[in-house]
Amino acid sequence: MSATSRATPLPKRATAQRLAPKARIHPFLFVLPSVVMLAVLLALPIGQALLRTFQSDTGWGLDNYVRALRDDHLARLAIGHTFSFAFFSVVGQYILGFGVALILSGKLPFRAMFRVLFLLPWMFPAVVPGIVWRWIFDGLFGVLNEALYRVGYYAETDVPIAWLGQTSTALGATIVANIWRGFPFMMILLLAGLQAVNHELYEAASVDGANAFRRFRDITLPAMKGISFVAILLAWIGSFMNFAIVQVMTAGGPANASEVFATLVYKNAFLYADANYAATLGILLLLLLMVPGGLYVRATIRSGRD
Repeated sequence: MSATSRATPLPKRATAQRLAPKARIHPFLFVLPSVVMLAVLLALPIGQALLRTFQSDTGWGLDNYVRALRDDHLARLAIGHTFSFAFFSVVGQYILGFGVALILSGKLPFRAMFRVLFLLPWMFPAVVPGIVWRWIFDGLFGVLNEALYRVGYYAETDVPIAWLGQTSTALGATIVANIWRGFPFMMILLLAGLQAVNHELYEAASVDGANAFRRFRDITLPAMKGISFVAILLAWIGSFMNFAIVQVMTAGGPANASEVFATLVYKNAFLYADANYAATLGILLLLLLMVPGGLYVRATIRSGRD
């Protein structure tokens, strides 16, 4: 009987072994349509763009990359403007978003209404804030110059500043518009992080005599480190490839003073009819964005494991 009882599990084990490969294949079959769609919508266009980067008037080669990295002064100028635009935009969005998130996380009358109101700049397409801020910074009829006249910054005989028509102020004006448009996204992420902090820690710190600044420094900032890193990476990616605001407000001018990489790609593709060189600039932009993109994926995987 013992020999018979020992032999009975064998057919079940063999059946499990026969079914195991099918069980391993089934999940891949379910995700296969999504993989195929991603390959068609992403890999195929990127592959075609990559092939075009090696085509030039002289044939196949690296002429476009040599032109972009060594010969094209405008490309180097645009990449410098892009880094400046992204850096100051992210800093402004983080400071403003964190400040508003701190206010909205406290006891505030009509808090839900204010949360919706602060989200309005982010709800609009990027073209709309560009149009609004172009009107605000207009040299002749802008709201900003009118306000400066009213407070006495300008005399009646002074010529108002053409904020979008001067090389010294055009890029800064687009940064201000991008901060206004992007800080609600930062606010939402940081507000979610603030609500996840254990409020018993604040109560214990208050009992121990810690003031508001020490509670913010010793509890809030350490607890917000992870979500802040992810929010900054996402804001950097969005600002680095920003096109609509700069194009609507200045179109890269005056005298290329606000030219960023995205507007330079657009001009080469649609204004100068140089699609091969535009594809080269686009691939270089993609390579630059892979660094923060890889950091974001790494942070996401690490937070999932934790």
